[in-house]
Amino acid sequence: MDDPWFGRHVVFLCDYEQQGETMGFVLNNYIQEPLSELLPNLGAWAEGVRISIGGPVLPSQLFFLHRFKSPVGESCMIGDQLYLGGQFEDVCAALDSGAEKIADIRFFLGYSGWSSGQLLEEIKSKSWYLHYLPRKRRMEQLFNAQADNLWEDMLSSKGPAFVRAAKSPRNPNHN
Repeated sequence: MDDPWFGRHVVFLCDYEQQGETMGFVLNNYIQEPLSELLPNLGAWAEGVRISIGGPVLPSQLFFLHRFKSPVGESCMIGDQLYLGGQFEDVCAALDSGAEKIADIRFFLGYSGWSSGQLLEEIKSKSWYLHYLPRKRRMEQLFNAQADNLWEDMLSSKGPAFVRAAKSPRNPNHN
């Protein structure tokens, strides 16, 4: 898919129902500014924290996924020890105090969303490569905001048949 939002990007699906709406976040489409520049009143923990463009829906709103051990008010559990959102003040307090680590949270501007049945149709038309990872590896990929070659690495890990697609240039004329 050669698309500015999704082309050569990895999407983490938070909520998927075959006949319902689907929500996810693009993991590897970063903005230039770190979180500390976007929100300058945050603590030292925000220095250098990368933000990914999560998708085209609500692109000016900040979202976050976390695996904090202490509760974050109003967060929504979306998996085993994985939470979406919550009270930003709780997040800041936990990070300011050192009770939680920055390695356990990812920030996104916007999110990716599909209407009922839309993603399933896109999958059927082979617009997406699907890749299931075991939980431990999935969490490693999700919380590693330094993985600049994530799409290529993930696709190549599917096996030799996918390495060629992963290494190919965006524009086939540049082959």
